[in-house]
Amino acid sequence: MEDIDDINILKIQYPHCPNCKVHRGIYFSYLNLQSQVLNSLDLLRKNYPNALISVTGHSLGAAISVLCAIDLVVNKKIQINSLYNFGCPRVGDENFASWLDSLQLNYFRVTHGHDPIPQLPL
Repeated sequence: MEDIDDINILKIQYPHCPNCKVHRGIYFSYLNLQSQVLNSLDLLRKNYPNALISVTGHSLGAAISVLCAIDLVVNKKIQINSLYNFGCPRVGDENFASWLDSLQLNYFRVTHGHDPIPQLPL
């Protein structure tokens, strides 16, 4: 399944940002995990109500974590402390990237200069 999601680079309209497009495979990968993530987070927040929330991922997981962080902040009104990504491919188009910047998340994107994944899709 991940291999199919990785190569599914068709862009679709992102429902939470006008004129923003995201990569279909990444978006649907997050939607497939969304209920599990939100249910787990609800349980953790009940047990640790004062804990800071950080979202992180690597490669495809990093791209999914971007959509997760946005979902938490924009749709669920949950404050996150930080978003750390390693080797994250591009999640969406320029409009999406600008909109993501406007959210002013405490976002750190770590890449290696010779890693081709952060340059994808072209």
